[in-house]
Amino acid sequence: MKSSISLLQCIMALFLTLSVTVTSAQEVELLKADSRIHGKYGFTWQTYTMDILVDNLAYEKKVSISYLDDDGQWKELEASFSHMVSPEKEVWQLSRTRMLHHPNEPAQQPLNLIFRIKYEADGNVYLDDNQQRNYFISAGSGEYIRPTILVDYAGAVAPYDTNYGDNNTHFDGRFSVGVLLKNLGYTKDVKVHYTTDDWETTHISNLSFQHGRMLGYSWITYPNPHGVEYWSMTTTGPEMQDISVDQIEFVISYEVNGQTYWDNNFGQNYQVSVLHH
Repeated sequence: MKSSISLLQCIMALFLTLSVTVTSAQEVELLKADSRIHGKYGFTWQTYTMDILVDNLAYEKKVSISYLDDDGQWKELEASFSHMVSPEKEVWQLSRTRMLHHPNEPAQQPLNLIFRIKYEADGNVYLDDNQQRNYFISAGSGEYIRPTILVDYAGAVAPYDTNYGDNNTHFDGRFSVGVLLKNLGYTKDVKVHYTTDDWETTHISNLSFQHGRMLGYSWITYPNPHGVEYWSMTTTGPEMQDISVDQIEFVISYEVNGQTYWDNNFGQNYQVSVLHH
């Protein structure tokens, strides 16, 4: 299926600027946008999500996107607060579902998402409009990321045993990480550097390229149309078999073309709690 927005509308929208001439990538910045098309049991639907980083300029604030709908009109969607990165930085998220095919409803076309971000705080308006070009995320194209590398998933489980009647099963403790990165070269080295004891000991594990993954009922092949790849790893090393470990702190390094890029959660490092059954 193709979006009902014409190519001419896309080109015009990409260069359309707002009347408010306020913009700063430091006050507001798109981290990630993701467009997927799902299908199951005769139903087809589109999801689009966004992670937006903002400076914590005031308690009262509004984060929203303006997007071009398939009727040719600009519309607004508000994001919601997700979490604090630090006292100075927050992440806001937006998530929407668009039903494409329902047995009892008229069909809709998937939407190629053309949008810009607006952040209102302390009486001021800040804009991220991709340097006056607006953002363009084609329907079902998967993830677009603004940074070079971005942690997408992290989880940890302590070792545990299960008992079902006469069957006893032991499960090793494990730590898993998934990252999105820009495909800047064929040869890459992606690592997670982590600690379970406040950096008295540092462990390093390699991440591996994944050719694709399923999220919901949508499969994306990598690298996707935005040149984004997905790399992941799971370790069951001896450090993860210590039942006293409650938290893991980590950062990611990405070496390509002789340069090394880091994702350290904007200087705060990532922290993940270990799940104890």
